[in-house]
This record gives sequence, structure tokens and C-alpha cells, in this order.
Amino acid sequence: DRLPLIIARIAEETARLAMMGPNAVELERARTLLLTRWARRMESMEGRASSLAGAEALESIALLDREYAELSALTADAVREAAARHLRPEDISGVTYLPQERGPELTAEGLAAAFAVAQLTPRDTPTPAPVREIRSRPAQAAVEADVWQTTLPGADVLVRRKRGVPVVTIGLYLSRTAEDPPAQAGLGALTVRSATRGAAGLNAARLAFAFEGLGGQLTSTSASDWLGFSSTVHASRLGEAALLLDLVHRLPSFRDQDIGAERTIMVDEATQVADDMFRFPFQLAFRAAFGDRGYGLPVQGLPETLRELTPDEVRRWHCTALLPRRPVVVVVGDVDPGEASDLLAGVFGDSPASAVADRSAPATWAEGAAPRERVVLRQKAQSAVAMVFPGPRRTDRLRYAADVWAAIASGLGGRLFEALRDRRSLAYTVMASAWQRGRAGALVTYIATSPERENEARAAMLEELERFASDAVGSQELTQAKNYLAGQAEVNRQHGSAVASEILEAWLIGDGLTDVADPAACFRAVTADEVLAVAQASLKREQRSEGVVRGTGGGK
Repeated sequence: DRLPLIIARIAEETARLAMMGPNAVELERARTLLLTRWARRMESMEGRASSLAGAEALESIALLDREYAELSALTADAVREAAARHLRPEDISGVTYLPQERGPELTAEGLAAAFAVAQLTPRDTPTPAPVREIRSRPAQAAVEADVWQTTLPGADVLVRRKRGVPVVTIGLYLSRTAEDPPAQAGLGALTVRSATRGAAGLNAARLAFAFEGLGGQLTSTSASDWLGFSSTVHASRLGEAALLLDLVHRLPSFRDQDIGAERTIMVDEATQVADDMFRFPFQLAFRAAFGDRGYGLPVQGLPETLRELTPDEVRRWHCTALLPRRPVVVVVGDVDPGEASDLLAGVFGDSPASAVADRSAPATWAEGAAPRERVVLRQKAQSAVAMVFPGPRRTDRLRYAADVWAAIASGLGGRLFEALRDRRSLAYTVMASAWQRGRAGALVTYIATSPERENEARAAMLEELERFASDAVGSQELTQAKNYLAGQAEVNRQHGSAVASEILEAWLIGDGLTDVADPAACFRAVTADEVLAVAQASLKREQRSEGVVRGTGGGK
């Protein structure tokens, strides 16, 4: 119904660019975004190879350097001239995609008229977010595994240099020491997601504009063991990004309408999970394994719990369960670690003193006789079975052996695929994985099959898993799995955001920064006896939990 208004606004903004060009704030935001995107596509080997090949095909690799230099020097007049040359009303084409019998039809005449008579109306231009002056403080940093660690009264700061491209990933995270109450599953996720919709007097648009002016976007993270916020920005804008993250953490606006809008989105997402033949069986399996609490409930909540959450509960949870927690600030990028540590000490040095959270107590599994299962019927032409077996948690010395087991069992060349799909044609999809969290761990499997063969597929899966517990894996498959995992550990480190995630996990739920020193070596050290020990301890059919989406036919 608002289509004519939207077309008029698009026409107005293109005319404004062609006649007046961008103002200084708009130009700086666009320039920083584009320079950061230029840099980020060079971060990985694949991205760099594609960029080099594209530049060479067009001209030569020197084109990339010239592109960066010309973006840096671009003026508002040049943008205006380009807009006037290309954004001509007579060249416009348009397509609309509307709900059935809803909204006005788009006609060539109406589109041409909207762009021919665009009127420039006064409008407010977003301004840079007000931030306080940053004063660096000398940081007493200790260095371990190339990570500079600074312990402040109210925060831990971890900085690692990653040379190559001028970008930096910064995140502020808090340990989840308080689980969502069962009747309020998703409360923590709703809190951090709502916080990104405004903070310290900035509404959602101005907050997004502020981060884009630094070259990145603000994202929230809701995981089983932590919550937080992060962004990847131009390396020169680290201090400003840190200040904005601090504001989002401490001073979110939490307007009723923003919380309501985010809650509606989360309800839709949670509803979609229930129709997902891969995610939903695992959700059921973990509820069977841990009950309706803690790890047993999805971090993003359930439709029925999310609908009942109120803005007051979000604001109260932020004050009681989020603000008192000690944040950890993780920075990875092309920055001097000492200078960055001093800069971040200036930003977070006045945070209220707080203690390190204790999450050492293991999670309890659901009571009752195993195997435990939760079954849901769906009008589908397939059934899906997820199995969860107790396994090594994140700090267990056998966690690397659990990962090696998963690499041997899963994948197109893995044992389960070969035995259940290739030889017996029992499965549409089959996989295995090691699930490791701060207070619990598991080995998990999944198989999707036709409804009439569900029992046969389950029996075959359990038979294959018992082979792992009775016979040691062969030397060739062990070597292949270890090489794969060691290689992936190195490949993943191409991106600063992945390195930051690795550091965060090691710090909050691992054994400390020693975990990030050389993960590839830890995989290569795994023995066949360790893989056998994991299988014998975990893969007992009587201790499994199952989530089953049982097809009743007639669907897809």
C-alpha cells in the first residue's frame, strides 16, 4: 500500500544525488564502508585469488591498488557527476513483487512520472554519533599465544595482531552464568538483539549509520555459554567502535516498540525451526537429553515462551543478569597490540569492578531411564532422527579425539555415509559431529530416511556406532581425519573474526589462551586408542537421547 510513497522517496534521493551530491558525512560513511569491503575480500586466500584474477582479466593486478587509492581520494563532486550521468529519469526500469490482490500496480507511465517530477524536500541528515574523547592508558599486558591480555578492574581485554589487510574485528562478550528461566527461554537472546536497536540516545537508524561510518555493521551474538556484540571495522576506527560497543552494552534504549519488533522476528524464526527437518530433530533431542532447562532449550527461544516476554522483563534481565557480568573484549586485526591495548584500557578502564564468572559446575542430564526420546509427527514424506550421546565437554582432554571421531564418521567419505547411504540406501542425509560446551559435551548423529524405514535406519545407525566402540579405527582413516582437522584449523584462521571466536571460546569455556597456540598440533597428536576410548565411553545405545520428526506421508 505504501509503494507510491516509496517510489517517490527513491526518486527524490536519486535526484538529490544527481543535483547536489552527497554531503561530507554521507561521503565519509560510504568511503569507509567501501574501503573496508575492499580489504575484507582480501582477507582469505580464496577472496584474494578471485580479486587478483578479476583485476588481471580486466587490466592488471595494479588495478586493485589504484581502486583503493581512488576510493580514498573520491570527492563529493565526482559522486554527483557520476549520479547525474547514470541516474537519469529516462533510463529507469522497475519491478515490483506484491502479495496477491494487494497494493497498486506499477506502470511505466507512473514510474516515469515519479522520476520526472521528483521534488527535493528538506530532510535531516544523520550525523556522526557523539562519542567521548578517547584517552589511552598504559596497559600492563601479559602475552600468551601471541595474545596480549590486559586485566582491568571491570573487564578483560584480549588483543591479537593479524597482519594483511587494514581491518579489525572487535567484540564485547559476557559469560552466560544465568540460564534463561524455562518459561522465559530466549530472554537473553531477545535482550542483546533488542540492544542493537538503539543505545545512548541513538535510535536504530543512527546506531547503524554510526557503525557503517566505521566500515562495519553491529551484530549481536547469542550462544549457549555467552552473549555479546561485535563488528568488523576499518583498523583506523578501532577506538570509536569500542566506544559504541560499550554504549550498546551499558546504555541500550530498550524502547517498548523496538523490543516488540525484535520479539516478533524471533517468534517467526522459532516457528520456522519447527518446520526444519534438520534443526528441529536436534532441538527435540537436546530437550530429551537435558530436559526443559539450560542446554535443553534453544538459545533463541521457543514460540510459546517468546510470545510471553515483556519489555519490563528484558530491561530487568539486562540489569540483573547482564550488567553485573564481567565483559571480555576481544580484538583481532592489523593493529599494534600494545597501542590497541592502551587504547582499549582508556575505553574500558572505568568499567565497574567485577569478578570472573564461575561456570565450572557441569550441566545435569535429564532424569529418567534412557534412551529418552521426543517425537513429533509431521505430514512429511520422510522421517528424521537425531541422537545425542554424552561426550567430552570443552575442557576434557579427549575433546580433540571426539572431533577426530566425528571427522571419521561423517562427511561424504565417512563411515556412516558409506554404510547407511551407499551400501544400504537407508538415508537421504546422514552426519555425525562432536558438540562441546562449557558445562557439557556430546557426540551427535543424524539420519533422514523414508518413514517406513525409520526403525531399520535407527538399528543400522546404532550398529555402525557400536563398531566404533568395539574396534579401533584404522591408521589410514585416522591420518586422513587428523590431516583434515589440522588443515581446517589453519584455514579458519584466514578471517580475523574466526580467530576472535577461537580466542573467546578458549578464554570463556576452555583452558585459557594455551588452547589457541597450535590447535593443529592437538589434532595431530590424537591416537587411535583415544578415539576408541571416546567411543566406548559415549556411544552406548542405552544412554542416548533421541529427537524424532516422524513423517506420516503426503508431504515433501
